[in-house]
Amino acid sequence: MVPSREHEDLRRGPVTAQQRLLFALPADLTAAAAVRTRLAGWLGDNGWPPAQRDDLVLAVNEAVSNSIEHGYGVRP
Repeated sequence: MVPSREHEDLRRGPVTAQQRLLFALPADLTAAAAVRTRLAGWLGDNGWPPAQRDDLVLAVNEAVSNSIEHGYGVRP
């Protein structure tokens, strides 16, 4: 969630193919680390403010971890 006063900081125009991040993940415990690294780098390269970048990386990390744990039964 981005406060409305910061919305313009994050909007960089229309999403193009160059601005999309797509990758496949293995259903194992290394997936969350791969997501954190790649997503944080991609967001940084696209000018996301650090606070919002960190929040999004954390949320996606949790989603990936939960998907692997509950969807595939892989536990740490």
